[in-house]
Amino acid sequence: MQILLNNELVNEPFTIDSNDRAFQYGDGLFETIAIRNYAPRHLNYHLDRLQFGAKLLSLNLPFKREEVSSKIAQLVEVNKHVDATVKIIVWRKNSDASGYSFNTQACNFLVVSRPFKNKSRVIDKAGFAETVAFHYSAISQIKTLNALPYVMAMHEKQERGLDELIVLNGQRKICESTSSNVFWVKDDIFYTPPISSGCLDGVARRVIIEKLKKDKRKIKEVLTEPKSIEGADCVFTTNSGGIRFISQIDHVRFDTSLAQDPLLTL
Repeated sequence: MQILLNNELVNEPFTIDSNDRAFQYGDGLFETIAIRNYAPRHLNYHLDRLQFGAKLLSLNLPFKREEVSSKIAQLVEVNKHVDATVKIIVWRKNSDASGYSFNTQACNFLVVSRPFKNKSRVIDKAGFAETVAFHYSAISQIKTLNALPYVMAMHEKQERGLDELIVLNGQRKICESTSSNVFWVKDDIFYTPPISSGCLDGVARRVIIEKLKKDKRKIKEVLTEPKSIEGADCVFTTNSGGIRFISQIDHVRFDTSLAQDPLLTL
């Protein structure tokens, strides 16, 4: 398998210095992009978020926006990945600054592709997180290289034998799931937590909200308790991999028939 590292195709594995800032501090960002028939989906939205995050972290992206599509195409073609998941990672280059401080905005650039693994559109069993909570901050809406809260949430999900976990924030309000944004439907009104809940500003979330508004569906961003989901008709999650419908949270069951709605596709 080949990867694209600082604009050069190299074979995996590759090595980094022990003082590398991605390894030492998680000082960087990433985007995960769906590839279908060699073409990236919603690439402009991913680049919007990457540029926004780079500005927050004082990073100068080492490529021009219009170059990214060709770089992705180069990688998936050489790896023969017709349908894939591509991860773009940027992180601050090493400098002579000590500790957490930095004195450069230059960064490394890595693109990795993996074959797409299709998942069922239905999630059988979910629950609410008990050991981890997410929190709003200036960087909670972007994908940084510090994903430890999501690692902890995923571990709890596995320990409890669940297929998904709905994570709350520090105020016990609905936030997101282990790797996706969350929507629910009640009486034909769609709901999702606002960015101020601490959830990721997901690309798939953005796409679905825009599609709902264009179709004149009612959509509300609400900061609310778990009981709002428990009383819903339908619950689904969104990320770059697609939309998945939850059939059960704890002992409450939900309708999954909206999985057939052509509007709810990516």
